[in-house]
Amino acid sequence: MQYKFFIIPFGDDGSAEEELNQFLRGHHVTQTERHFSFERGCWAFLVEYLEGDMRPYQKQQNVRKDMRTAFCPLPPFSSRLNE
Repeated sequence: MQYKFFIIPFGDDGSAEEELNQFLRGHHVTQTERHFSFERGCWAFLVEYLEGDMRPYQKQQNVRKDMRTAFCPLPPFSSRLNE
């Protein structure tokens, strides 16, 4: 488990926000916390993420299983009729 902190000042030109969004897109984030500081006039973000590349996780999510074969590994019905 890794942690990354971001500070986004109020009235930011968008660069700090884009840095945060780019980090979130590129990592497997497990939790985020945000707090607004009135004294400093900024948002503080704490991002908790898993170490490593997110691409294997994304590929695993997109794999679809055929539920007909996942739960019933029987041969097709037509081949059972020929027996």
